[in-house]
Amino acid sequence: MNEYGIPNQKERTFTIDSNAEITYKVVEGFIQKHLNIIPFYEKMEKLYTGEHEIYDQKKKTLGKPDHRIGVNFARYVVDTATGYFAGNAIKYNHVNESVKNKIDDFRKRNYEDDNDAELSKICDIYGLGYKLLYQDEDAETRVAVVTPQQGFLVFSKDVKNKPQFGVIYSELVQALGKTRIKATVYLPDGTYIYDDVDKTLTLESEYYYSDIPMVQFVQNEEKQGRIELIWSLVNEYNGTLSEKANDVAYFADAYLKMIGVNWDNSTKQTLRDNRVILTGKPLLSTEKVDIGFLEKPNADGTQENLLDRLEKLIYQMSMTFNSNDEKLFSSASGVALEIKMQNMKNSSLVKERKFEKALSLMYKLYFKVQLDISDKDVWYDIEYSFNYSMPRNTKDEAETARALSGITSKETQLKAIPSLVPDIDQELKRIESENREDENSRVPAEEVIGITKEDDDS
Repeated sequence: MNEYGIPNQKERTFTIDSNAEITYKVVEGFIQKHLNIIPFYEKMEKLYTGEHEIYDQKKKTLGKPDHRIGVNFARYVVDTATGYFAGNAIKYNHVNESVKNKIDDFRKRNYEDDNDAELSKICDIYGLGYKLLYQDEDAETRVAVVTPQQGFLVFSKDVKNKPQFGVIYSELVQALGKTRIKATVYLPDGTYIYDDVDKTLTLESEYYYSDIPMVQFVQNEEKQGRIELIWSLVNEYNGTLSEKANDVAYFADAYLKMIGVNWDNSTKQTLRDNRVILTGKPLLSTEKVDIGFLEKPNADGTQENLLDRLEKLIYQMSMTFNSNDEKLFSSASGVALEIKMQNMKNSSLVKERKFEKALSLMYKLYFKVQLDISDKDVWYDIEYSFNYSMPRNTKDEAETARALSGITSKETQLKAIPSLVPDIDQELKRIESENREDENSRVPAEEVIGITKEDDDS
């Protein structure tokens, strides 16, 4: 961990030999390693919630302006990225209708659309997050979202990188210089209770997953969130803007200097009330009066240039588009909009692949405990569709879809207009239903021209 409290990749990596025995001492060692990087996660959380470093700086000496301004770029970047990536729910499809219904029921029961959006936000803030699967009292599979402050996963050191055990804190209290820790440890055969007072790792319950029911979701391979990429820029921006406010306050409270003038208190009061300075009798050639304000050098231009540069770097480094940029929507072309948002799309595509991999692992666990599903490998055929939330040019989309008519399938054609057709399966069913209605309501040709069956026989 460097002097700024940012952990390196080795400190973020939790691995163990795949054949190692998981004992109390082993778990204790990884918990201590994890506790060392929790302050970093707390720093990222504070930046998102607006508890910026500018508010904790040492107060200036008496008499000096001391403004503290925190611009929450971190929240803007995270919320914008989350809305773009997960504002539209991830779509799921499966060739087997009963399996698809099973997935739909699982998602509705666990509010998975909201879980996915929350997990996307967690990854943007911290760089990673987790989903925990468990069985409730009705034997239904449930999902809980876990932040990297609440727990962690340990993987094997080999190329398989398979989870070996997971830890979720049930009690983590720091008092009197000591840390009280109780945690649930997830192993392939069941859950164990870790207690640092009794120094024990005790079996709590067995389950049927035969694997670790905890899945890691990451922002990227390095597990770096968007906030980590801009935290120093945000702090510098806040510091510069606060000093600029101090300069404004300094000039508003500037001292008036009067050299060579001798006034009594009543005259000074008149000066304040009327805002007029009179020197009294005409000056002699040997007399010299100097009246003016004490000023310090004005760095307004330098400060503005620095603020502009920092703001541009914040959007550039976080790969987030600035929706307040007047130039962003100067062109109505859908292609032009996509080009302007290409950086955000590129980073989202990386995140999409990581999420799809994690979601596949989660559904692999889910179908292991579904007794009514004979083929436990049905998770392999789940199709995922990520529909990024971005400004759409529906006219361009409609023209593209029209051009595909007769060239591609109806499903592929509908995919070209996601802003108008969010659920392709539902739309295909509506089209089929309308076609049947049209077929049933069509009047036979012989009835239209008035030919009866008897006339036809004759």
